Amino acid sequence: MGGHQVEVVRAVRHLMRGIGLIDAKELVTGAPSILLEQVPAPEAEAAREKLEDAGATVELL
Repeated sequence: MGGHQVEVVRAVRHLMRGIGLIDAKELVTGAPSILLEQVPAPEAEAAREKLEDAGATVELL
């Protein structure tokens, strides 16, 4: 992730509405983390794209 950490934290906060900055940063720095569970495929793909655009590495399970 390197220099993209701030962008990834912003993307995580956008995807997980209601999460605070500190919680989002802990999820990012403690990767690998599960961010979304049991979401429809189109929503999962949109989240993957947003996170990858921010500089994260994403794996859909």
